[in-house]
Amino acid sequence: MSIWMGAKHRHHYKKMFKGHLPVLVTAAGIGALANILFLTGLEETFVSYAIAIKRATLIIGSIVLGSVVFKEHNIKYRITGALIMVIGIVFVLVLH
Repeated sequence: MSIWMGAKHRHHYKKMFKGHLPVLVTAAGIGALANILFLTGLEETFVSYAIAIKRATLIIGSIVLGSVVFKEHNIKYRITGALIMVIGIVFVLVLH
């Protein structure tokens, strides 16, 4: 899809990259690092543990992003749910 959009709508890509290139490169680097760490974790531990930790981290990250960037309200309820998930992961890891 990106190749088609780049060929068909070059002016949109130029607008998108102009001024936002450092942010896009940083996001791509963090994404690549996250994938490398996840795949390394798959080699070191059980797949179910690695997936549970990855999902919990993504949820916690989205809560932080929502509160900081999008100024969402009632973050206490979301943080409470995320803490319950983290406690569950700790129980699974410790009591296994």
